[in-house]
Amino acid sequence: MLNGIGVGLALSTLNSAAAKALPSERFGVGTAIDNSFRRLGALHGVSLFVAVLGTPTSATILGDYHRVWWVLAVIPVISARTYLATHREPEAAG
Repeated sequence: MLNGIGVGLALSTLNSAAAKALPSERFGVGTAIDNSFRRLGALHGVSLFVAVLGTPTSATILGDYHRVWWVLAVIPVISARTYLATHREPEAAG
């Protein structure tokens, strides 16, 4: 439930930020690319979930789901650290 609330609150903000950064003549193409990458990310997330989960048995299902959620929690952390390490804002002159 918390995951759903977090995603619901974050997606509209992220989509708005992406659209705001676009020049008006590129708005349609930019939002289409944003939506395409969001859907591609969801596809990869579900695929990764299934691949890591495997075929759980009734005895291992809880541990298997915990492992999947830990993997899916670590990926955004790695992604954010990679982004912060590679994208620096230019210093203001002055």
